[in-house]
Amino acid sequence: MSRFKACSAAAGFSASFWAVSVAVSSSIWAAIFLALGYKFSTQIGPYLTITPAHLLPSTIFISGTVLYALYLKRQAVRHDARLTALRESRARP
Repeated sequence: MSRFKACSAAAGFSASFWAVSVAVSSSIWAAIFLALGYKFSTQIGPYLTITPAHLLPSTIFISGTVLYALYLKRQAVRHDARLTALRESRARP
């Protein structure tokens, strides 16, 4: 099953209704952001040229969280492998 059909099935809609809903929603969001860009185009320009230092703490936090999750997953896989090896060694007479 494709992802598109999986999303529509998970939401409980037919695939054609889901496609129309996504198209309408995307069009509305695009119109909103185009209108905001048109309205604030000259005022927002200077803010786009500064260094986004305010994003550094969140970037560090998210990176650390992902690395810790990978570490925990690695530990769990190792633990499962040890348990499997232990069970197999005990099963042998």
